[in-house]
Amino acid sequence: MYELGVPVPYLVKEGAGVLLLHSPQWWLGKTAVEVKAGPHGKEHNIKRAAAHMKGVETKKMKAD
Repeated sequence: MYELGVPVPYLVKEGAGVLLLHSPQWWLGKTAVEVKAGPHGKEHNIKRAAAHMKGVETKKMKAD
C-alpha cells in the first residue's frame, strides 16, 4: 500500500480543532473519474472529469 507522509490534521498542534474533510489517502475506494475530480469534487466536477477522460480515450482509440 502506498502512503503519503502527511500527518492527519487532528493529530498535530496546528490542526487542532480543524474539521477533517479528507484523509491523506482520500482516493482509496474511488473510481478513476472521482480521483480526477479531486477530494472536494462536486457532482459537476465529476461529470466534467468523466467527459474529459472519455475524450482522452476517444483520441487514443482514433490514434491507433
